[in-house]
Amino acid sequence: MVPARAGVGRAPSRARERASGGPRASGGRPRTFAAGGYHTCGLTAEGDTYCWGSSTYGKLGIGDTTGNVLEPNKVLGGHKFAKIYAGRHTVCGLTADGEAWCWGNNGNGQVGDGDTVVVKVPAKVVTTERFVSLSPSTYHTCGVTYDGRGFCWGSNGRGKMGIGTTTGTVNPEPLQVVNITNFAHISAGNDHSCGVTTDGAVYCWGNAAGGRRGNGSTSGSSGTPSLVQTIGPVAFLDGAPAGCAEEGEGCFPRKSFDDHVLLASGRGAGYFVLRLS
Repeated sequence: MVPARAGVGRAPSRARERASGGPRASGGRPRTFAAGGYHTCGLTAEGDTYCWGSSTYGKLGIGDTTGNVLEPNKVLGGHKFAKIYAGRHTVCGLTADGEAWCWGNNGNGQVGDGDTVVVKVPAKVVTTERFVSLSPSTYHTCGVTYDGRGFCWGSNGRGKMGIGTTTGTVNPEPLQVVNITNFAHISAGNDHSCGVTTDGAVYCWGNAAGGRRGNGSTSGSSGTPSLVQTIGPVAFLDGAPAGCAEEGEGCFPRKSFDDHVLLASGRGAGYFVLRLS
């Protein structure tokens, strides 16, 4: 059975629907959402986070790891977040002053708390860095700091953390992406990552299979960011509706607006704008 998300699906019992973690949503209206692999989270104007869907790996942040939750439950810990990001089985939140907190699947250290065990409630990422954006994926998480540096944590398989090596080490604390110091945003994929700089250049690293790194190659891996070829200036708009270059799982159809094309995963919290003229 496909785990419930976005309030759709079955649960073993009515008690399971309400879960055991925290109170159901009451009052505050969500002002933004983040849809993950099998769950959804919403953030209210007051900074409270509510999640629902599959609670496997503790990704709902309610202290539970079993069953489906069909109604929004408040994430435990009393944290106030300004932004929320949902990956496949990991969720991260940013406070107003840039502190990063994550929870959920942590088998590769992608929560960033210095360990590799499941995290059922928000845990602070072990770093003094302050972030402007985060991107949790299946096996790793990346973020951009206030001064434009990129950091990733979790699995470095095929070089997807961008730390200069392709050795598949597990890194449960943030390590800096090499060579680039003016990122505006980084998006983490399953086996590769890409980032856009403040001057509109796009770099990718990790697995090149299928041409996903955009450097003219369809094989090999690299832990060093390489410039994506034939793309002009690109801007990242945080929190905007997402579009996709191609239709696929978790993506909306390709859309054009005048001289722009939306180019991003529908799972993200924002989108790249490719200027065509």
